Amino acid sequence: MGAAKSCCGAIARAVCAAAGFTPDIRHAVNDWSALTALVETGAGVALVPRLVRPLYAHRRLAVRPVAGRPPSRNVFAAVRTEAEGDPVLGAVCDQLRLAAARFTSVDGPVPTTD
Repeated sequence: MGAAKSCCGAIARAVCAAAGFTPDIRHAVNDWSALTALVETGAGVALVPRLVRPLYAHRRLAVRPVAGRPPSRNVFAAVRTEAEGDPVLGAVCDQLRLAAARFTSVDGPVPTTD
């Protein structure tokens, strides 16, 4: 699991709390490669976001959905005051919206690494 002060660690702890238990944390790492390696060797289980899953598709991992409503994230685009009308900024925000729409459903597509 991620370290307690990291956003991923906080989310994992919140998911466990929502499921009604406190996890028995033996390893706290903030590196997806190390985390998935620990799981692959049988040292535990972990929450792995869909966004990073393709990076570790070569590992021997069984991927299971969490029970109940899965965790989600909010992404914000902060822009300078009065810059909202900039056409380049508008195009970037449009692309962010399109990319985010691919991940709005629990069973939505998983991005590829190509």
